[in-house]
Amino acid sequence: MSLLRALELAFAQAALREFGIELAVTGLGSARLLPEALVERLPSAGLIAMLEAADGRRGLVAFCPQLLAAVVEAATVGAVQPGEAPERRATTTDAAMASGLVNGALQLTAVLGEGLAEASEFAGLSMGALRADARSASLCLRERAHHLHDLSLDAGRGARAGRIVLVLPPPDPPAEGRPCEERDWRPAFERAVCDGTVRLEAVLARLSLPLARVEALTEGEVLPLDGARLDAVELVGADGAPVAAVRLGRVGERKAVRLLPAAPGDPAGARGGWSAAGASARLPGSDKGESGA
Repeated sequence: MSLLRALELAFAQAALREFGIELAVTGLGSARLLPEALVERLPSAGLIAMLEAADGRRGLVAFCPQLLAAVVEAATVGAVQPGEAPERRATTTDAAMASGLVNGALQLTAVLGEGLAEASEFAGLSMGALRADARSASLCLRERAHHLHDLSLDAGRGARAGRIVLVLPPPDPPAEGRPCEERDWRPAFERAVCDGTVRLEAVLARLSLPLARVEALTEGEVLPLDGARLDAVELVGADGAPVAAVRLGRVGERKAVRLLPAAPGDPAGARGGWSAAGASARLPGSDKGESGA
């Protein structure tokens, strides 16, 4: 029996047992890739979770949004609804619903494919913790080539089609053949961090008002921003902590900020306080001009 045939039977039987629906494998693509190369091959949305074994092996399973929706519908209403499902962030409840299908298919593939070298990699694995995204999930894998199996599936007799991707860890080499130490994980970690997104905000001024005053605000009302200056703008991170002092300006048609030299004794480069000059801000929708001191 081929690996494709074993997967076809395994997913069909697991879906029938778990949800009572028909699930057919319509295609299979396989490759051996290092963890950093796996990221681009996983669905950009949907569900990503760890696969774990008692011997410490780790892999991944990923559902595209369409297959995830099919599983949730089968588990909750007993049938797959036709039509395209919207993309959304997977939850731990989604993972719990999908785990029965995944664990059953993994176990059945190992049994049905007995004698196949590839099928032995399915043995002992079960679905573990949910991961936020493909990149953070790949950092949990060893720096060795993993088997990626990209399955195309049809759920509910054509009601929904999508993908499930399995990333399986290779078997551990014999003890005498293992390297003295594992590959350094720091380069992969550094790449993941440097490719991440950092949100920065330019703050011209901060204003504190009583709640009653805020509730009484009306369209077109002008609020004075005492002490605000274009050359005393703060660049702050997502946590609100100052990152640098900047000057507000423009590049072409876009607003921009220019980094200013750090103030003495301020390693972050953020200036504390504001100057004594005054300015005013206008609420959106107002046709009144701004006024300033």
